[in-house]
Amino acid sequence: MRKRISNRIELGFREAVNIYLTQREGSGVRPSTVVQERSLLASLIRLIGDKPADEVTIADIEAALAVRRSEGVSTNTLNHLGRVIKRLFKWLTSAGLLPENRIVGLRVVRVEQARIQPMTQEQVARLIGACNYDRFSAVRNRMIIILLYDTGLRASEALGIRLTDVDMPTRSISVIGKGGRPRRVCFGRQTAAELQTYLARRGNLAGNPWLFTDEWGLNRLSYNALRQAMEYLAERAGLQGVRASCHTLRHSFAREWALGGGDVASLAGQLGHTNLEMTSRYVTALLDDVAKVHERVSPADKLASLTAKRKRL
Repeated sequence: MRKRISNRIELGFREAVNIYLTQREGSGVRPSTVVQERSLLASLIRLIGDKPADEVTIADIEAALAVRRSEGVSTNTLNHLGRVIKRLFKWLTSAGLLPENRIVGLRVVRVEQARIQPMTQEQVARLIGACNYDRFSAVRNRMIIILLYDTGLRASEALGIRLTDVDMPTRSISVIGKGGRPRRVCFGRQTAAELQTYLARRGNLAGNPWLFTDEWGLNRLSYNALRQAMEYLAERAGLQGVRASCHTLRHSFAREWALGGGDVASLAGQLGHTNLEMTSRYVTALLDDVAKVHERVSPADKLASLTAKRKRL
């Protein structure tokens, strides 16, 4: 419902949400993000109803969140919903659809992110070794694992790679990251060799521009199919004590980068992070390996080595 009263637009909450989501769809936001926000906000509409959007208060939002909590929704999901709500009302106000933002003071509690345990080199090797069956999907899955481990790409970024995005001479790939931000990531010589093998097996599929295709070469490989493949391979490899997922491979790449002496700023660029705070969350996984890092960079050890060298001279 929308009617003009004394130069003011009266907008129902349901319609306000629909207008916001339509704007999100047309602004380059990933479709999966819009679907997720639509689902979250649908639960809010169910609880708040279709009262005028400019009458929705912090008390209304907090009451709805309390109901969702009683329904068993996790704290992480509730906080995500809170962030979406704040984004919704901020946009409605800036677009002139609300006279003021009445939920500015809504508090979203930051929850400590669960620590992701990176995979060791031996575990990654076993995961790759599980791709030893004679089907195209085995060669493709092997290639994906190696690429994710060597570049730190997100699964969605890897699945969005077109053949024309790969530059073999410079060993780099152009990808579109979160928020539609483009970047170029690098890969090593071994990955380049694996890519040549994979491309030869993939062949020239007319009309299919995607690097990673389904079993029949007709469509782009879907995220769900990749997730299921990873679960199958982890079971086949007998991996235990670690979650063998695409995101774990991303963290594993960050771990190897840092242990190998790579700096955090370059790591942020490779991972597609817009700030170093996010990258630091990945590097904190190195706390258990601090002894290895110190053994490599120990100033005192280097000083002793230099002193011993001078004595020999």
